[in-house]
Amino acid sequence: MENTIYRINLESSKNKRIDLEFYVCGTNEVDPYRKTKELGIIIYDNKKLQLDASLDETELDSLIEYLRDCKTHIINFNKESKPLEK
Repeated sequence: MENTIYRINLESSKNKRIDLEFYVCGTNEVDPYRKTKELGIIIYDNKKLQLDASLDETELDSLIEYLRDCKTHIINFNKESKPLEK
């Protein structure tokens, strides 16, 4: 996992491109000092503006739960969606 990057390329209706990158990054805690890992996130826009962030274990668990709930909702909604009559 240390050298794996998960990249998502998004494009808006106005042809604005956003790239997201996820990777495992090293960090640390102090008092007492110890090395830790987090999920690193990089957001680029088409002007090459870069924003960096990270999620710790708890935040990552919360995101995973949210994504699972979204997936379930989308699957259920799409199963029930009927074509509109013209």
